[in-house]
Amino acid sequence: LRQPGAGLQVRAHRPSPAGTHILFEQTHLGLPVEGGSLKINLDPNGRCYSALAHWLSFTGASGTHAAAEACADVATQRFGAPTQASAIWLPEAGGLRAAFRARGWRRANGRSEALFFDGATGALLFIKDETAYHRPVGQAPTDTHGRARIFVPDPLTRAGVRY
Repeated sequence: LRQPGAGLQVRAHRPSPAGTHILFEQTHLGLPVEGGSLKINLDPNGRCYSALAHWLSFTGASGTHAAAEACADVATQRFGAPTQASAIWLPEAGGLRAAFRARGWRRANGRSEALFFDGATGALLFIKDETAYHRPVGQAPTDTHGRARIFVPDPLTRAGVRY
């Protein structure tokens, strides 16, 4: 947090029999940094027993936030429903880029997507498939195959907390 404008914002706070579990999101000048996070697990006495960080370092930030409406229009056309574009910072070589992120469910191919736009021009930078993390309302859960990091013992499971 020694970078000017850098900070943390609580994204989730969950008490359990094992203590308290807090998820922070990295911010810069009040906006979230895509992919920057810190998770801390505290025991019932308030002592930290585990922390997992994905902290992004950068030297500067570029761009403006003038293209929000254009980004929201593109996302609304793609998803077929009104969609908001959120201002974020995207990490790039040597700094941060001002950007917009719009999330939605694309009915044409049944995929959950995040669209990333340049904050200055509104140009579409890339599309991230987030289907593994979401499903349409009313759809039954299905088996998911993939890779994951397993922490043994998992503090929430050990405490009997349901995810």
